[in-house]
Amino acid sequence: MTAQFPEKLRYKNEDYAMHYNPLSDYFTMAEVKPDFQSPHTALWRGYVGSWQIIDDRLYLVNLRGTYKDGKTVTIASIFPDFPDRVFAHWVNGNIKVPLGEILEYVHMGYGSIYESDLFLYFENGVLKSTRTKDNRTADDISPEDWYDPEAITVVSERLINQHKIKDIELSEVVIDPLFAVSGKPFGHLNNAWLRFFATSRIGDELWSFTSKESAPHNTFHYKAGYVLVRDNSPKTYFLTLNKLYDNDLIGF
Repeated sequence: MTAQFPEKLRYKNEDYAMHYNPLSDYFTMAEVKPDFQSPHTALWRGYVGSWQIIDDRLYLVNLRGTYKDGKTVTIASIFPDFPDRVFAHWVNGNIKVPLGEILEYVHMGYGSIYESDLFLYFENGVLKSTRTKDNRTADDISPEDWYDPEAITVVSERLINQHKIKDIELSEVVIDPLFAVSGKPFGHLNNAWLRFFATSRIGDELWSFTSKESAPHNTFHYKAGYVLVRDNSPKTYFLTLNKLYDNDLIGF
């Protein structure tokens, strides 16, 4: 895979490249698959998003690309009710921002190594902490640079707690001071939530869950969310968290 053109990030009045694609997680969690046109091998995803951190919150502020039918990709084409700015409340974990000159070019994805990396740690789209790693002098990266230690302690699939839908919907309303998200349960993921619950039947139970699923290149997906349990068997699920981890870094 060719080295990929990065997303753009504005942070503290400076512009950076961002080695993370927040919309990829959104598309997975929302269960939508826009039909983007890839213009070249350095942009397989077919779009470039511009993001901005405002008052420690991550927002999508611009989106450009082309659909395969020739139509232009914009924020409004993905989020029609929020054409100017979207609060990225689905983002959890670290976002890597490369800094300085390139030390080693890797002809794959975001694999190239730069002088240093800035790690921005988010919880539900809100910036919680930052850390900088100097790749010229530092030892190999530690797990704490990449992962939420509390999350990775749960790595096998399991049901957590049973819930009532009214309690979930009350607790999962997303609030944003810039009004870049609806006041509905799960914010921009509300439509996916409604589709999920529409598959329920009388007698189904609603449980929270976590899971670990193997992925290519010695990685795994850590997922969390809600699942319908029917006759003691998990059925349809709804994701509230979808993160990719590296087995080598955390020793699994």
